[in-house]
Amino acid sequence: MTEHDDKFYEDDAERFEAFLDGLDPSTLERHDATYLRAIGEAVDALETAEARLNAAIQFARQNGEEWGLINLLLSDSPVTKDRHYGPTAPSDAS
Repeated sequence: MTEHDDKFYEDDAERFEAFLDGLDPSTLERHDATYLRAIGEAVDALETAEARLNAAIQFARQNGEEWGLINLLLSDSPVTKDRHYGPTAPSDAS
């Protein structure tokens, strides 16, 4: 980060802190955050599942499994696969 970036983030943090300091909890409307918590939990589960999938794919590739068979399981196009998991090795290009 540059000195300019640091100043930008410090200014943002100061403005946000001033905003929070100006809030009066007794006047804030409360709402049920159950739905938002469910989204957050789903995001966490998705991140965990993606990490497990990436590890499984790496393990399969390290043990000689071909992208074609992996793609069948992923139901993924080669372009999407390259974007998510890296380019196809030259030996897989056939």
